[in-house]
Amino acid sequence: MSRQETQTTREIALDLLLVRERTRGDITELLKDALAGAGASLSVQEKAFLKRLTVGTVEKLLTIDAVIDHVASVKVKAMKPTVRNAIRLGSCQILYLDAVPDAAAVSESVAIVKKRGLTGLSGFTNAVLRRISKDRDKLLTYVSEAEPSVKYSMPPYLCGLFSQERGQEGMERIFSSLQESRSVSIRPDPRLMRDQDRYAQWEDAFTQAVGNVRHHPLLRDLLLAEDTGDIRRLPGYAEGAFTVQDAASALAVAACGIRESDRVLDVCAAPGGKSLYAAALLEDPSQLTARDVSADKAARIRENADRMRLSGIRTQEWDATVFDEASREQYDVVLCDLPCSGFGVMGRKPEIRYSASKGRTESLARLQRQILDTVWTYVKPGGILLYSTCTVSRAENEDNVRWFLENHPFEGESWIDSDLPGALRGRAENGCLQILPGDYEETDGFFIARLRRVE
Repeated sequence: MSRQETQTTREIALDLLLVRERTRGDITELLKDALAGAGASLSVQEKAFLKRLTVGTVEKLLTIDAVIDHVASVKVKAMKPTVRNAIRLGSCQILYLDAVPDAAAVSESVAIVKKRGLTGLSGFTNAVLRRISKDRDKLLTYVSEAEPSVKYSMPPYLCGLFSQERGQEGMERIFSSLQESRSVSIRPDPRLMRDQDRYAQWEDAFTQAVGNVRHHPLLRDLLLAEDTGDIRRLPGYAEGAFTVQDAASALAVAACGIRESDRVLDVCAAPGGKSLYAAALLEDPSQLTARDVSADKAARIRENADRMRLSGIRTQEWDATVFDEASREQYDVVLCDLPCSGFGVMGRKPEIRYSASKGRTESLARLQRQILDTVWTYVKPGGILLYSTCTVSRAENEDNVRWFLENHPFEGESWIDSDLPGALRGRAENGCLQILPGDYEETDGFFIARLRRVE
């Protein structure tokens, strides 16, 4: 099939939004599948544009819809799906993608509507987008002065929750941080770093391939890259020299204080980032057991472990809510990075905000308690249970730890001052550290609690 016969980048974007709307799918996963299917038919630049356009539109969806409703004679919800999403894509380009000329954003959107057999609505599409282009500055001012739900494209539930728990100023600081562009966080393998010459050679080759690399301001061992392109093509990827892992996630493993001789269990391990880090700190990776609820998730852990030359990791398909008598008091460290609402990573996964609700948050908090109530006995007396989430909801974090300590033979243990960067000192309380989006540069929102079983 020739390039002319294939879909344009904007048509692919439209189809992704239509599928997302119809199936309530995750745009980041839909995009990943689309990029894999496109193969060489899209250039590197086209793939980058497709990502910015689709993810950017979903991230700003409530804002974009408010702008369209402000100027259009027909409300967004009443429009035909193809027209609605074509106008959304055009609006995103006009309002937020400065490299795209407004005329191109308008004409391409109109062309797609015509191509999809809706010629009668092409004039309407043209009129709405031309109005947004003409009044762009006024509309951006309207957005900046609007209520938080419109200003930050956040559902009212999250605005209310964050305002209640973090205050109005804290809510706005978190939402602003989530809108900032993020670098890719690269964690080199600890075993590679122990060989200074090999590590220096790899870092030099990696830097030359990526172009702009710097050390993470919070965890100096991690590297930040502005634009990696296809991560699988970078030096050292196939050999397991590095993996992608956010600093906060790596911090959770560092907080465990793992010793080479420890036996470690990760009860909800997929895709395996924490397991891989922990296993690389052990004398033998077979000292670590990584579990998750489905065969697919267990297979994903094995795949990542094989690439990182950690195939000795024991992977198991296991539901963490089901008690395992054979594991009783068998582990020095039990990692509990549990399913959560994910509010701390909305900057990378914008879809999360649209599934948020009070009922879902409460349901997840109950599930976390059920898992904790099941797995605590796997910790040896004197051992560590490391509870973490990538969210900032008190019900899933501080409230759960308080409940756990009141009902189980554990105590919060201080770990900041001796083990981790100076920027974190004084931030932990009773073994708990809540990192909010915006607290530290290039770091997700994350919660970590180091809990020691009383002997």
